[in-house]
Amino acid sequence: MTSYDTSASIDPVQHLRDEIEKLTQEQSEALKTATFVGMTAAEAKIYDARRRRITELVEKLRGLQNSR
Repeated sequence: MTSYDTSASIDPVQHLRDEIEKLTQEQSEALKTATFVGMTAAEAKIYDARRRRITELVEKLRGLQNSR
């Protein structure tokens, strides 16, 4: 079976929404785990990096939606 790269044809707004959703789910899982077993310094750095990335993506999404 042939696999085609369709990333160029994906709507940029939907792509951002999908990435935000994925990262938000990861954040939620990290918080659930941290509630029961805690969070190491390394995990906290990853959590914070995801938070910053989500903020960046939301700003990009807002800009794309405002330009439409």
